[in-house]
Amino acid sequence: MGVIALSAVMALAVFFILRRQSESVKVILMEVSDAQSRRLLSDAAMKLASKLQDDRLFYENAYDCDTSPTFKHLLDVGFPAEYQNVYFSCHVPIALGEFYLKLEMRKSLNSKSGSGISVQGTKCRKTIFSFNVKGPGKVSFEYNPAIADPSDHKWSGGPVAQAACAVNSTCYEWPAPTTLPHTIVLKSTCSSSMTKAHLNNSNISKLNTTFKDMPGLDWINLNYNSLTSLAGNTFQGLSNLEQLHLFDNDLGPALDSSLLSGLTKLKTLDLRFNILKSFPADQFATNAKLQTMYLANNKIGPNLSGTDFPPTLLAPLVDLDWLYMEFNELERIVPNSFSTNAKLKDLNLSHNKLPNLESGAFNGLVELQAIHFFNNLLTPQLPADIFSPLVKLQTLDLRYNQLKSFPPTQFSANTKLRTIYLSYNKIGPNLTGTDFPSTLLAPLVDLDWLEMTNNEIARLVPNTFLTNAKLKELNLSYNKLANLESGAFNGLVELQAIHFFNNLLTPQLPADIFSPLVKLQTLDLRYNQLKSFPPTQFSTNTKLRTIYLANNEIGANLTGTDFPSTLLAPLVDLDWLYMEYNEIERFVPNTFSTNAKLRELNLSHNKLANLESGAFNGLVELQAIHFFNNLLSPQLPADIFNQLVKLRSLDLRYNQLNSTYLNQLLQTLLTTNDLRYIGIGFQIPKPAIANVNVTALTSKGVEVSYDP
Repeated sequence: MGVIALSAVMALAVFFILRRQSESVKVILMEVSDAQSRRLLSDAAMKLASKLQDDRLFYENAYDCDTSPTFKHLLDVGFPAEYQNVYFSCHVPIALGEFYLKLEMRKSLNSKSGSGISVQGTKCRKTIFSFNVKGPGKVSFEYNPAIADPSDHKWSGGPVAQAACAVNSTCYEWPAPTTLPHTIVLKSTCSSSMTKAHLNNSNISKLNTTFKDMPGLDWINLNYNSLTSLAGNTFQGLSNLEQLHLFDNDLGPALDSSLLSGLTKLKTLDLRFNILKSFPADQFATNAKLQTMYLANNKIGPNLSGTDFPPTLLAPLVDLDWLYMEFNELERIVPNSFSTNAKLKDLNLSHNKLPNLESGAFNGLVELQAIHFFNNLLTPQLPADIFSPLVKLQTLDLRYNQLKSFPPTQFSANTKLRTIYLSYNKIGPNLTGTDFPSTLLAPLVDLDWLEMTNNEIARLVPNTFLTNAKLKELNLSYNKLANLESGAFNGLVELQAIHFFNNLLTPQLPADIFSPLVKLQTLDLRYNQLKSFPPTQFSTNTKLRTIYLANNEIGANLTGTDFPSTLLAPLVDLDWLYMEYNEIERFVPNTFSTNAKLRELNLSHNKLANLESGAFNGLVELQAIHFFNNLLSPQLPADIFNQLVKLRSLDLRYNQLNSTYLNQLLQTLLTTNDLRYIGIGFQIPKPAIANVNVTALTSKGVEVSYDP
């Protein structure tokens, strides 16, 4: 009989069962406890005939079917093939003294009449899930509501925090135990529909049962617990599991060799912050779909592809994309360690104890895009061909090592490199010298970020970066540069930021040093010994938005000989200018008249004794101005801030302005500006500030900083 006229066919079948098996039905009816239950059971049978095109049918009544062959026979009478997963199960919640029967029907995945849901060969299982805890906690499970009724998923075994659960989830919460070890026992009538187990941050010290009755799980989170070991069959049967998180436990020194067996769909494995030292050779034998593996913050080492990390360990992981092994005890990577992991894109070996890298260590990594060696012991030079296999490498991190020099062909095969971190090494004294050859960066035509802070660089020769036209940021802070030579930045037509923080630059830079940098937006010259600037220093840098000139020796006059009036004129887009900690005593009217977009000006820690009328002409967008720790006394010109109609923050702390003037100034500013902060502290000798109306300021929402 085919699957046509489905509802009619099934109705006949059920009625046939009811008529031909009437005696059996009578047995069922006689076993129930009361007339109402008998009526409910009969109604359910009728509904089974009339609603067979539904994806599922659920029925509950007081009846114990655990040992009822009669009822099982009723279900076994030939349903059409597309309803192959019709089954029953019962649950006996002892605490309630009642019996529950559940009838469930699902369309198979190959059903022609709908996209019903099927758990092939799986019945709605009763589950006991038990674990030991060391403190209070909460666990929750997400389930698929299309597979079973939500009422089946309320854990029993203690007070349930159902109000704190998300939609389509069930959770269980417990207080701090009074005695240890404390065992939690949870029970569920339909664990097979559970999809995600959130067991993190729950003080779990031991799992007493496995997840075998939860075959639908695709996510298990056991992060932040106190697990010291896991039985080999803990995850047995979880063929749908894709995410397994065991971050921050005490697992180690090794995992059971069969722990991950059968997890054929596993994509993410997180084992960070454990005490793992070694792995069996077949640990990942069945995990060919693994894409991301976190092994950081363990005790793995000293050798990759050694006894503790066998050469065949990673061989099955042909889909591995990301491997994170930072903060371990690795001292050596032997050749071909990753030769079968051709899809690997990101490899992190930072914070280990690698003193050297051997040729061939990265053979096979033709798709690798990022590699990290931050904080190792690499010294003094790497093999010339060490990065040759990495033809798609985009990010290279070699910070915090002891590298001093590079072979001329170090990056000859890495033409896709975009970001290089070389900070905190011993590179120097010359760039494009013997230790840093002129051809070293030549192949890197796509390079857009180069960081070389905290080295020993004393000189940049002309055309150092001539072939790196796409470079956008160059950081040479914390080096020993005493001067910059004309032509040093030739070719950097896309550069947007350059940093010379804490060098020895003095006393003046060449007038054309920044001329090639026509797209420069950020210039950092803090903590040098600069005293003066040529008038045309920034003539081609019209895109400059931020200039840091703090902690130099600039003075005594702005727009004087050392800081010409035309110096800032080209910078029509300038937003921020920081000139604190210099020796400025005066700036004349119209100093910033062409910098109409300036929003913040910092002149703190200078030697300004007065401000002249017109000093801030043109600054119609200025929002913050700082004069912290100058010599301003006893009052300023009445119109000094008249141009600053958008001022929101004014810092006058540690000067010698009197309270009468401050009251007048603040009253004016509150009328003309949307002031939000004002600093009014005083420098010794400190006049009384009782007359400064702080209350009036704070009542208008102004934050006030002062030292009484």
